[in-house]
Amino acid sequence: MNSVKIKNSDNENQDSLEKREHTMYLLMVFTSVFIIIVNYIFYFLIKFDNKTIYIVSILLTLFFPFFINIYSIFYHIHLEESKTEEENLEELEKENKTEKESKIPIILFGLSIFVTKLKRNQILLIFPFLMNALFFGTILPELITTLIFDHTDLNRLIIAEEIQFTMVSLSYGFLITSIYLTTFYYLETKHLK
Repeated sequence: MNSVKIKNSDNENQDSLEKREHTMYLLMVFTSVFIIIVNYIFYFLIKFDNKTIYIVSILLTLFFPFFINIYSIFYHIHLEESKTEEENLEELEKENKTEKESKIPIILFGLSIFVTKLKRNQILLIFPFLMNALFFGTILPELITTLIFDHTDLNRLIIAEEIQFTMVSLSYGFLITSIYLTTFYYLETKHLK
């Protein structure tokens, strides 16, 4: 009788793992398409005169979040297979508590001090990057955290965490680009180049 219960439990765990893996692959497709759409809209609206700046910004806002996102999802698929659902829930809750404070607003505030020293046309080029970094790095992740009602459903928590991670990685792409542009233009204005 105990062997039948153990086999049923193993089958349920296997089904749960397969369902989670399937969900994660769908999430990978969804978040990858989201990153591509955000970048398409952004670069459709923002035009660059300098081709080097355009290429660097594409690398940082499209490819950086895209590959980090894929790595994160594969990490969650394969790492959590060896743990029980309770262990995974405890680990996710612990991670969420330690990652509660975002450093993005602090970095944006410090960066904005340097941006004010630039020319108007340079500021207008950097501003959309800063706004996207703020939107994707603080506002959307906070909204996603607020909308989670059930903190005992592992699949829901993992999906929310991956969506937040995608938003933050996208935000860091915009933030790093704005840091690069600010430094580039600041050094140009100070003739240190």
